[in-house]
Amino acid sequence: MNNIIDLIGQDKEITTLTDIVYHTFPLKDFGSLREIRAFLHKNGGIYSWFDSETRKIYIGSSKNLWRRFLSYKNSFFYGKTKRVNIKLLHRVEKVGIKNIKFFVLELFNKEELELRKLEQEYLDKCLPFGKNGFNIRKSTIVYKPKLLPQEVIDKIIETHTGENSSNAILTNDAVLLIKKQLISGVKLKPISKEFKVSTTVISNIKRGLTWSHIKLSEKEEEQLKLLVERDKRLNLPRELIKSIKRDIKSGIKMNLLAKKYNLGYTCITGLKYGSFYKEINP
Repeated sequence: MNNIIDLIGQDKEITTLTDIVYHTFPLKDFGSLREIRAFLHKNGGIYSWFDSETRKIYIGSSKNLWRRFLSYKNSFFYGKTKRVNIKLLHRVEKVGIKNIKFFVLELFNKEELELRKLEQEYLDKCLPFGKNGFNIRKSTIVYKPKLLPQEVIDKIIETHTGENSSNAILTNDAVLLIKKQLISGVKLKPISKEFKVSTTVISNIKRGLTWSHIKLSEKEEEQLKLLVERDKRLNLPRELIKSIKRDIKSGIKMNLLAKKYNLGYTCITGLKYGSFYKEINP
């Protein structure tokens, strides 16, 4: 690894550098992508980008060199910046890729921790930081944030859930009453009018997407689940579905259709947005 920047910057045949560099692919016009893919596919290791004009280098590691190479290619040509070195990307945006070359420094198909250690060895030897290179982090160690104690997390959830939330319109008692009305067969629209919320709010309560911490008795909860399952498995005649979809297409309002066909508002919206019977055309 000694003097690696000098070695990969020389205009020599790659075969003279096999002790350090296994293969190299200049990125002039990406004319040899097939060759690159054959070599890098399903291989991990240490790679480098080298700017022959400034003699700056970037060193990185990846468990899949082909995918890593593609992420840089997409960034250079299509402006996608996901998981690429931003300093190198700015350099390419400024001067193009004419003088930028990609090198595989070492193949290494072991555990990620071992790969990180090997990358750190290259970073310590080459020092590709500041004026010498494009690397930003001097260490390959990824620091994970400390997790809050579970009791603190539970307290935060408790103080921001249900009626304790600053955005809450309903109360716990109101939600219990809504659930009981749903079980008794009351439609979404009348309930939403009574409690001055949208039918979407009532539908979400019914399906357990919101206020799921407010529980009825075990028997009542089972009844509510059966209602939701029934909505999912609507057994409607094909001609009726076609008729409803034609009315939807003509612009008739959802609540009027629900009244006309004696169906729930959720059923009509489900037909409109393809939640069920998507395969049947009007």
